This record gives sequence, C-alpha cells and structure tokens, in this order.
Amino acid sequence: MSRLALSAILALGLALLLSACSGGGQLFPSPAPSRSPRPFATGNPRANLPAVGFTGICSADGNGSAACRNAELVNLLDAHVLEGLQVPKWPESFWRLPYDEQLFILADEERVDRNLAPVLGITGRADRSSRPGALHDRDPVARFSAQPQLLAWASNWASDLGTVAAEFDWMYNDGVSTVRDQGNLDCPRSGAKGCWGHRENTLIQFPSAGPRTALVFGGACVRDRQDSSNLSCGEIFELLARAPRSYLFTWTQALRMGA
Repeated sequence: MSRLALSAILALGLALLLSACSGGGQLFPSPAPSRSPRPFATGNPRANLPAVGFTGICSADGNGSAACRNAELVNLLDAHVLEGLQVPKWPESFWRLPYDEQLFILADEERVDRNLAPVLGITGRADRSSRPGALHDRDPVARFSAQPQLLAWASNWASDLGTVAAEFDWMYNDGVSTVRDQGNLDCPRSGAKGCWGHRENTLIQFPSAGPRTALVFGGACVRDRQDSSNLSCGEIFELLARAPRSYLFTWTQALRMGA
C-alpha cells in the first residue's frame, strides 16, 4: 500500500498570495460558523497516528470491501477522539457519493469539528483543476491567469486505499515518513518544510479571506496507474474574491444528507 503525497507546488500559490497581500490593506478573518461549539484544535500532532488494523484488513479483503471501509472509518473516528473532537457524522449514502463529494465532506468534517469555517461547496472549475493531479500523481494546480477571481489556493494529493484513508493520512499520518517511498514524501525528517503540510492545507485559513470571499473545493480520484489497488486522489481549496454563480455540491446539502 502506498501513501504518497506532494505539497511543493502549493507553496507557489501561497507565495503569490503573500506577495499580493504584502502591499497593505485591511485583512479580514474568516468567519467560523459551526453546527455546535467545538474545540479549536488546529495544531499539528507530535507524531503520526498508527493506522491500526485497516492496512492489513484492506490488503486481505480488498480496498472496496465493507470490512476495509469500516476499518478506515474506525481509525478516523479514533483520531478525532484522541484530539478531543466530537465524533464526525457522515451521510448514510457516503460510499455511494462521487469521489469529489466524499473528499469534500471529509475535509469539511475536519474543519467544522475544529470550529473553522466550512468550505462552501464544490465548483466545476475546481473539480477540473483537481483532475490532472489525480491522473498524473501530483498536486493539483490552480492558474491565477485563468481565474481572475482566484486569490489563493492550496492542494493535496495522495495515492491511497481510498478517500477515507487519504484523509486519515493527510490529517493524522503526515509527519516524518518512516518507510521509503511511503507516507508524506515531503517530510523525510523532523522539521522539514513539508511536514504536516497536507493537514495545514485542509485546515487552511487564508489571510485574505473576508466577508465577500468564498472558499471553494474541487476533488477527483482515479485508479492509480502505478498501483492499481490504490486510488490517486487530488483535492484543491480555492479562495475566490466573490462567490461563484453555482456549485455542484454544497456543505448545506451535505448537512441535509446527515453530515
């Protein structure tokens, strides 16, 4: 099983953002609505959490098996409990949803359970930006030149057992990689720049976020060309100067479905 992820490209987007903001002007904090009061725990863990059980179960029973999926969810639930968070909720239809919607719900659960503002929804443009990353095993890229409303972006990629396993690794197994060519490839040693970068992207609060801006999402997963037992998944978080005209799927819809 591979757990591969790259974060280097997103630094370019953030660097451009910081450069754009350095000229001055008032910066507005991002609003942080949530379903109920939650702990505010956005710091990085001291060490990776072990993926207890699900690696062996998924290898034996298959990545799409009920046993594998259940084991992945149990690990993610345990991680939330260990960080003092409420147990996340997922729609009963979660496994039947498209991959982009699965990734979106997983990311927003991590955000709202820390009292952070949820990503508002999935856009077609962000979905299209994420797909090349999934197809070519690399971080998705958003082009400022192609989106006049784009203020900033951050992205994640993983080759993993599935969407839940990818979320677990991005959030809780993103520290020093102890196995060659697995884990967070940007974190070969403690203190490396890429350590916990995927977690930080998932929980990102862009400094230029304001009352009129919109944080949107795109995601895609395909069968990994280098390891057909894995999914190659890319996701991207985009901060827009104003809300898009339409969404493919929203956090409000996810809540109505039971998230």
